[in-house]
Amino acid sequence: MTEPSKICLSVEEEKKETTHVKRTTSSFIYFSKANAHLVKNLTYQERNEKLTSMWKKLSQAEKQPFIDLSKADKERYSKEKAKIVKPPKPATVTRPASSYIFWTRSHQALKISQGVHWAARPKVLGNFWKFHMTDAEKHPYRELARLDRERWDKGLPKSGYFLSKKKIN
Repeated sequence: MTEPSKICLSVEEEKKETTHVKRTTSSFIYFSKANAHLVKNLTYQERNEKLTSMWKKLSQAEKQPFIDLSKADKERYSKEKAKIVKPPKPATVTRPASSYIFWTRSHQALKISQGVHWAARPKVLGNFWKFHMTDAEKHPYRELARLDRERWDKGLPKSGYFLSKKKIN
C-alpha cells in the first residue's frame, strides 16, 4: 500500500473570484487514490469492489492517516467557504398579477375553498369569481392589479406579495 503522504495534493492555483468551493474529499477517496496503482487494469466495478474490501480490512490505526487527510480537507473547505460572500440576487421584475390572482390570495378565497380538494380549488374559485361576485366586490382586487401593473410598467421588482397582503374587507 502507498503511504498517504505520497498522494499528490492539488497545487493552489490563482483562484478566480468565484462562489464555488471544491467539496471535501472522504478518507476512502484518499485511500483509493493512494492504491489506484494496485487496481489499474481492472474494470470500474472490480476496482471498486477490490478497494472497498481492502478498506474494510484495514484497522482503525491503518485508516487514521487517510482520516487525518480528510479532516484537513474539511478544515480547508470550512475556511474557503467562510471567505466567500455571495452577492445578493438581483431583484427580478415579475409580471403583474391579475385581479383574480389577488383575490385567490385573499382570506375570502381561502374561506370559500376550505374543505375543497386541492385539485378542485381552481374550478371552484374560478366559478365563484365569474358567477357569484359582483363588480363592486371585484373592485378592490382590480385596484390592486392596477397598482401592480403600474409597478411593472416602472420596472420595479416585486417585494414578496406586498400588494396581496393588504387586508381587504
